[in-house]
Amino acid sequence: MEQGTTEWLEARRGLVSCSKLYKLMTAKGIEGKEAKEYIRSLAWQRFTERVSSSPVTKEMERGRELEPEAKAVFQKSFLSKAINDVSLLEDGGQALKGLWASPDGLIYDDINYSFESGLEIKCTGTLVFDQIRGKYTATTDKHLYFIDKIHDQESFRQALRDKNSYSWYWQIQGNMYVYRVEDWYFVSYHPDALFELKSGKSIDARLFVFKVKFDNEANELIEKRVEQAEIEIQNHVSKLRKRFNI
Repeated sequence: MEQGTTEWLEARRGLVSCSKLYKLMTAKGIEGKEAKEYIRSLAWQRFTERVSSSPVTKEMERGRELEPEAKAVFQKSFLSKAINDVSLLEDGGQALKGLWASPDGLIYDDINYSFESGLEIKCTGTLVFDQIRGKYTATTDKHLYFIDKIHDQESFRQALRDKNSYSWYWQIQGNMYVYRVEDWYFVSYHPDALFELKSGKSIDARLFVFKVKFDNEANELIEKRVEQAEIEIQNHVSKLRKRFNI
């Protein structure tokens, strides 16, 4: 099942997605404003049996364009050297207990015939218009910040907070919850982070990889919040059925 197809949209219709999971994970939980709005939208998806397409931003377009390149660099520069006897597979996604995950890739153990881990690729950077190139390009500041700051699980969480990207933490934990694996690779990729020095040497900082560990407390909270959201979705659908006499 290919991501973005009609079949894919139908499979995830009315389910909490890992990319939107953060809306349920604030201190207010499902009582938060974003959570309530999200739950209502999922209830309407189930009731109408329709999923409206989300607007595609320039950042999303850039991510989609660079993802194949990022995967190729990851596989060549990191995966083949760090992990033996594995394959990088595509997967449209799957659900577990009302939570839908659509990973950027799955790392498959070719010996034990099982999923070992997964991949979340972020092509980070603030988009600016490059008048010389005549197109939008992205700054390297966020990507280089991650390289500087991330060295363990706590610094990973803090770096995401610093850069207003903490939703990625819940997305990755949600992916691990659905696929039942113990770790997940966070990949920050920037094609312009390849620097030529005056000495003739070059610095290749295009790829940053960090292995995120499964967090038991976070996943217990995920399960609780998704269960609460599911109850609210079903209740809202019941109200809509009564209102429209269906």
